[in-house]
Amino acid sequence: MVSNESIKIHTDNLTDAERIRRTLSEDPEVFEASEREKAASEAEQARIMAEEAEMTGRNPQYGYRALNRRYIKKIDKGIGITKIKNQIRSINALLVFLVVAGAYAIYLNHTGAMLSYGVIVAASAMLILAGFLSYRIRQQVKLESMKVEYGQHLVKPVVEKLYREGKFSHNGGLTELELLNTNLFSDSYEYEYTTCNEITGVYKRVQFESTDVTEIKNKTNKGMMGRVFQFTIPTRNTYPIIFTNPQAPAIERRFEQLHLVKTGRTELDKRFKTYCFDEEELKRLMSSSFEYKLLSISKLGLGRVVKMSFYNDRICVYYSTDKPTFEEYLTKKHKTEKEVENVVKTFSIIDKLIDILQ
Repeated sequence: MVSNESIKIHTDNLTDAERIRRTLSEDPEVFEASEREKAASEAEQARIMAEEAEMTGRNPQYGYRALNRRYIKKIDKGIGITKIKNQIRSINALLVFLVVAGAYAIYLNHTGAMLSYGVIVAASAMLILAGFLSYRIRQQVKLESMKVEYGQHLVKPVVEKLYREGKFSHNGGLTELELLNTNLFSDSYEYEYTTCNEITGVYKRVQFESTDVTEIKNKTNKGMMGRVFQFTIPTRNTYPIIFTNPQAPAIERRFEQLHLVKTGRTELDKRFKTYCFDEEELKRLMSSSFEYKLLSISKLGLGRVVKMSFYNDRICVYYSTDKPTFEEYLTKKHKTEKEVENVVKTFSIIDKLIDILQ
């Protein structure tokens, strides 16, 4: 028969968790109540995470924090350039070892009956050396000529990780008609527009689309290059209202009656040229908060030319660039971690614009 004293000693030796678990299991009602409380807590946590995902436009398990070294290594592995570089480094180290080993074998057995043994070891080392040297040369040639699609292997996995419904298409983009409907581009017959490097997704419940735009004049001469952003954000105006900085060329429209006006706000008129159809509507739209949004965008330093349009529950922003947003290929000169940083920096412009315009 076990004494009460021995039971007490055994109980004292239990950890706090074991003691709680034992107490709950001895009282089914307490145990069930604890399980219900735990389930309710988990459900509440899931609800909070879902709300966070909806507000930020990102899965809370992903986002910027998910772009850690492990994920970057996964991207790097898919690219494959670093793997070949590491193979070449390993072969270089092995070649040095084989040369030293062969020379050392001859040195230790340079006289007497063991000389032939040293020669055999050295010859074997040289044969292995020749094989690895041949492989190294092939890998070096492969590395020098290696080109991996930048967008498919770097931009695509990053945008899919950062944004809900995030997608990337190198050849995708707004059609020429969609570009003209933004009212940011001249629709004269002499102008044509091509697009590429399309990014789409959702951030803070705002659907966005962004693409590179190249202007072609008279079918041969490349004009201005830039990037346009389109955000699905409610607007209060019936007719288009366009703002461009002083460096932007005049917008030539064949049919719409766009005309230059003054907003009556000194700082805004200094930083932007304003086009509209209805001046009364522009006055109704103007407010301190609206002016603050425009001035905040002007201070981002996006490009030499900046344009914005507000129309039909859609806000479009354009800025000029000197080259496409993303490079076409990854080569041996690129470092994956650095390139991921550059892509994230590019995406941060989307976040800043939505934060300002919402």
